[in-house]
Amino acid sequence: KRGTSNIGVINSGAATNVVAERATIRAEARGHDPAFRNKIVRAIEKAFAKAAQSVRSSSGRKGTVSITKQLDYEAFRIPQSDLSVVTAHKALESIGYEPYYDVSNGGLDANWMAANGIPTVTLGCGQHDIHTTNEWLDLTAYKAACRVALMLATS
Repeated sequence: KRGTSNIGVINSGAATNVVAERATIRAEARGHDPAFRNKIVRAIEKAFAKAAQSVRSSSGRKGTVSITKQLDYEAFRIPQSDLSVVTAHKALESIGYEPYYDVSNGGLDANWMAANGIPTVTLGCGQHDIHTTNEWLDLTAYKAACRVALMLATS
């Protein structure tokens, strides 16, 4: 079982010399197994609840936590025998690439389409170290991905 979590947004206070009354974070958990993804969410909730209870204000009050959960998209997997996968495979081969199959934990338009009964293949486009400070793009692979996308859209 694989999954990831991330705290991507942290907001608090209005000045550097004032103790903030509250903080707001936006976090996410991803994984293809809903039970495992929920386990990640519970671990995050437990950690924040424990942290809030471990500190007290100058008046002796403990911290509190309020968590709102929202499922933005569900994970999906398309069988290699599906027509969309076979067609994409052939398109990649036709321009000299050897396709391979992998699992992405990305949140894409394809997630919505798959959830609504439209099998959608996700193709790489030359991105590396995605969503990190080291992210970069292989322009040769990007241009090849554009050719494949055009082939798929017009065939």
